[in-house]
Amino acid sequence: MVQTVPRARAAQPKFTDVTVKDIGEAGYSLGHTLGEGRFSQVVLGTHDATGELYAVKVVDQAALEEDEEASEALRIEVEVLKRAASHPNIISLHAVVRTPPATYLVMEVMNGGELFDAIIARGSFPETEARELLRQLLSALAYCHSLGVVHRDLKPENVLFVDEGQTTLKLIDFGYAAMHRPGVDKLRGLSGTPDYVAPEVLSWYEGDPEGEPDPNELRLEYDASCDMWSVGVILYILLCGFPPFYAEGEAELIARVRTGVFEFTSPYWDSISEDAKDLICSCLSLDPAERPTPAAALRHPWVRDGAAGAPTPAAASAAVAAPPPPVVAPAAAPQRAATPPRTVTPPPQRAPVTEPARELAPSTAPSKGRPPTAAGVAPVGRAPDGGAVHLIAKIRQMRQSFVPSTQSSAQSAAASLQLTLEVEGARFGAAPSRAELQKQGATFVKVPRALFHDLYALCDAQRRGQLPDGSEAHFNELLQSLSSEVQQGHLGKRVS
Repeated sequence: MVQTVPRARAAQPKFTDVTVKDIGEAGYSLGHTLGEGRFSQVVLGTHDATGELYAVKVVDQAALEEDEEASEALRIEVEVLKRAASHPNIISLHAVVRTPPATYLVMEVMNGGELFDAIIARGSFPETEARELLRQLLSALAYCHSLGVVHRDLKPENVLFVDEGQTTLKLIDFGYAAMHRPGVDKLRGLSGTPDYVAPEVLSWYEGDPEGEPDPNELRLEYDASCDMWSVGVILYILLCGFPPFYAEGEAELIARVRTGVFEFTSPYWDSISEDAKDLICSCLSLDPAERPTPAAALRHPWVRDGAAGAPTPAAASAAVAAPPPPVVAPAAAPQRAATPPRTVTPPPQRAPVTEPARELAPSTAPSKGRPPTAAGVAPVGRAPDGGAVHLIAKIRQMRQSFVPSTQSSAQSAAASLQLTLEVEGARFGAAPSRAELQKQGATFVKVPRALFHDLYALCDAQRRGQLPDGSEAHFNELLQSLSSEVQQGHLGKRVS
């Protein structure tokens, strides 16, 4: 794990955009890989003169030359970061180094990990913490929109914490961003990740949940309000630990999102304030015009009144000031034939969904018109790997399907669980004493509290014979996989 970024030992270099023979000529040395994307990887870099550590995104030049849209995406990302990176909640771009084999984006290192990983580890956030995180995200987004920048891929994986204290966050990865002049331009095309993307953006999805694509289906133009739908999804997840829309397959998920039907599932939402729910409902409105702007959301009672009398952050005030000219004027898009707009009737509020909400898990958006050329700066440090993340999601799904009620924290915390790797009939049961387990060579680990509660509820239902027919075998399979992940060190923190 990379240590916290040291303070400068000399004056930091000003932003530079240079073309040289190699990255060393620009004064940087590269270290180990932090993360990888489709056409790029992120490595740890050092500024030779100051000793400062940076996250350096290395974008393959040959791949860019073969993909015009990928090249354009990189150009937009650079222009956006040059303009917006002065905001305290947007990742800073320090230099662009162009060489024959690759283009290097030299950015600040983020030591606190992804918001996504924090949600997986904690299950959910109390309203006070979620409110402060949302303020920072809205402040960054308001600033972006004032510059004419629409992010189009807001999700917890693209929000990083500055340090391990996980109190200050920054928005990253503008590889899907688009330029937009309010009242002048309209955006087109599919972009982002299905779990978080607004319905009007998903109108560009070419699949049909019931069969063949429909070439006559209306594709909706959209604007910066699509980002606020994503904000609503993120806030929902922060407060309960799972997203508002769930389905097993991508096409089914997209169809569900486009209906806009979601609920505040009991008991997970029973203690959440009505103001928080109101803000979520506003952001998840099917009518883009009814969604608040980032600046308006900062004035929402849930966000404003939770400040304990403190004014809106200075960064937010700057964000809503008179906007400068857009970064770049978008190319004029071909005009579509005039067609009546699709009627979108909001469903009854809090209408129940027919499938359980799923635990937050990454999904891959279809690559239509904007390939993911520039992955965000990877978190420094290890979180649960992809297999463990999906197991957590499946366990949460099963718990919500079959055991909707919860045990109290005191009850579940006082209980003991035991993982077994038996091939047949794997079960959780009453655990022997710790001393007895230690004699048997047992490994003790700490797991996220929310995961423990879900496991306890399912195990109790299994013990009582209350799991539906056919589900016990699936539960045992999950236990086998979970045991393996724990043993391999992919989930949980070992304790002595």
